[in-house]
Formats: sequence, C-alpha cells, structure tokens
Amino acid sequence: MSVVSGPQQQQQRPHPQGGQPSQSATPTPSSVPDDSIESCLSSLCAKDGAKVSGLRQSVDKALAMLSSSADRSQSSVPAHELRSACLEPLQLALESGNRSLASAALRGIRRLVHDARFSDAMESERERDWAPMQVLDAVWATHSLPDDLQIEVMRLLLDMVCTCCWVWHGKVVNRVLEVSCR
Repeated sequence: MSVVSGPQQQQQRPHPQGGQPSQSATPTPSSVPDDSIESCLSSLCAKDGAKVSGLRQSVDKALAMLSSSADRSQSSVPAHELRSACLEPLQLALESGNRSLASAALRGIRRLVHDARFSDAMESERERDWAPMQVLDAVWATHSLPDDLQIEVMRLLLDMVCTCCWVWHGKVVNRVLEVSCR
C-alpha cells in the first residue's frame, strides 16, 4: 500500500524580490533567496553552529544533496531521502539548546514543509519515511525548548496539518498529539 503525499502541483514560492533559489552546492548570501531552505541551512553555521558537534558536516551534506537534486524531474534521490538529509541539521539545531539556532531551525522546517522539492506523489510504504512522520521526528525533542519556541513548534504543526496536501493517516494524527501533549 502506498500513501499519496505532498503538494503534487505546488511549486516553491519565488523570492519576494523576484529571485530564484540557487542551484549551486555552496550557496552564497547573494545567490540564495532569504526564504529558501538553503539559506536557512547556511544560517545555522553562521549562528553559533560551529559549537554544535556535527552540525557543519550535516549542513554540508544537506546542501550537497539539494544541489545534486536541483532538477527533481531527473533526480534519482527520493523525496524522503532529501527531507531526511535536510531535517538532520535542523534537528541538531533544535536539540542544541541554543535559542537562535532553534529559531533558525524552526524557520527551516517551515520552509521545508512548503517546498515542493520535498514532496512525492507517492510516499514510501515505510511509515518513518512519510513526510509528516519525518517532520514530527525532527521536532520530537522540543519539550526542552523555551515556552515561546514550543509555541512556534505548535504553530508549525498546526500550519502543517492545515495547509499541506499530505494524506494524514491515523497514526500520523496520533503522533502529532503525542508531540503536542509532551
């Protein structure tokens, strides 16, 4: 049984000033729109990210994978692998205990949720590879965040539930409740 997931026809939103997301492996501040997942990932290393073990390597891996899968129509990288690579540094930042890193990570997860590159018409049969489950795994440990950031996590989950075209299986809904009540 396959699960239909993702905004099938949704495209990544263009930059408010008319720019397009960069396709380069090493984005520079001038080549990446401020609202792209690439800029969010890059900002993690600029904000005390060097102090978090493994964050730089995880960000570099995610940016390289994004670059190599720039054209999803010809990419052999499944969306769940791309999501996993990008969620890893975001999860590390959330769990770092650093307020600015956690805030940047939440912005990155929000970008990922709305970016068409991270969705497939047909999701994997494995639950842990479903888009909502991957996001929920990334935000699972947020109970240790300050209250205002926990509220942002709840807003992210609400936004994800209300705006995404992902199919919400009963197990996913239960998982959202577990994260919310934790």
